[in-house]
Amino acid sequence: MDDDRMPPHDLDAEEAVLGSCLIDGESIDKIPFLEPDHFYRDKNQWVFEAIVNLQKRGDALNQVTVAHELSRNERLESIGGSDYLSNLIMNVPTSVHIDHYARIVWRLSGHRRLISAAGNISEIAYNDPPTVSEALSLADGKIGDIRSDYTMDDDRTSYHGQGMLDYINTQADATIKPWLTTPWDEYNEFVRLRNGKATTIAAPSGMGKTMFCEQLIEHCARDIGRNGLYLFNELDPIDFYNRRSCRLMTTADHKAPTLKDLENGVYADSDEMAELVASVMNWPGKTTLVDCTGWNVYRICSEIKQKASQGLADMVILDYLQLVPTTSKDDSNRARELGTIFQLLKQTCRTVSGRPPLIVVSQVNNALQEKSDCAQNKLRDSGAIGNFSNVITFVFNQWDATKGGCLHKCKLDRGTSRDDICMRRCVWLVTVKNTFGPKGEVLLKQIPHRFKFVDNN
Repeated sequence: MDDDRMPPHDLDAEEAVLGSCLIDGESIDKIPFLEPDHFYRDKNQWVFEAIVNLQKRGDALNQVTVAHELSRNERLESIGGSDYLSNLIMNVPTSVHIDHYARIVWRLSGHRRLISAAGNISEIAYNDPPTVSEALSLADGKIGDIRSDYTMDDDRTSYHGQGMLDYINTQADATIKPWLTTPWDEYNEFVRLRNGKATTIAAPSGMGKTMFCEQLIEHCARDIGRNGLYLFNELDPIDFYNRRSCRLMTTADHKAPTLKDLENGVYADSDEMAELVASVMNWPGKTTLVDCTGWNVYRICSEIKQKASQGLADMVILDYLQLVPTTSKDDSNRARELGTIFQLLKQTCRTVSGRPPLIVVSQVNNALQEKSDCAQNKLRDSGAIGNFSNVITFVFNQWDATKGGCLHKCKLDRGTSRDDICMRRCVWLVTVKNTFGPKGEVLLKQIPHRFKFVDNN
């Protein structure tokens, strides 16, 4: 059925914006969010484009210079000549309200783009993708393109007076903490997982990035009663549960179960397994695992929004970034695309309910031979990832770096079969970027057979 309704627009608001700029050339600085293609009428687009071009060049901005710019581009006659510019000035007594007029133009432009996206989404459905999930991912992409350009929202604005009152109330209420903690006390002195902010955890393969995140999400549920969402690309869910059992379960002879025994089901009917399951089920918070292998960023963001709407995303972990599919094969383009993916993930967490902290796992460009090698430029596809991260922490395993030897004389792990073997390997969390605090390093101990980091004490 054809729809003969006019697309949403407001010509009075468009002309008021243009007239305000012609009256006061500096008023355009108040509306940096507005672009020529936000205008509905072509000639208004052309006038605003001329205004923007003059501003970019640092030229004077008034009726004469705008008319000259339009004439130079052979558009002055098409808009109705200088008379049209004169009418724009006459119809606006002051430029004081230019921001209000511009927001109307901007908002209605977004509605028109939404109408256009709806048509594109219907074409996706008519083309019959092989799965509904793929169709939804493509549709999310169309909406995501609009959302990334229309993030300005007045209900997210903190006005001076009310903002200060809200701040005082927050200071007075000790229960309001817009951040989450980690399981490691000394690391908490450096890093807070703040709402809507992004932390990147980086390391070469096998140094414990996933182990770090597993403990983080378990701490979130068990110790602070919050719900964590873990999106993963590599392990299977059974692997996570087996590794968790190694961390938390104690056998009848007061030892940790081996991974192989767990995989073989040795403890399936044991009291120890029943006790572990009961304790995890009774955690005040929940952990939700989602296998996102092969998902594009729009589908991942859609999953985050869905789980957040269900109250299951007080913390969001993506393990790991470089496995999210990209379309670019060229390294430089791929780096930019991964930056865009990172930005979309962060923006999603900033806009969903609760504004959860985002933790992204990243690979590094090459192996870290020394602790001093930990640096932002070691991140794989580092540029944009580093720019959008609020915190960057490297997991550096001293044992692996020294190929079998430990540089530090530690207490040996008593109770092992060999009294001369240290079973607690030195691992550093090296924070090389911290938007809200100091940088530095924290020494932890890794218990490999427990898939676990512990404080160095």
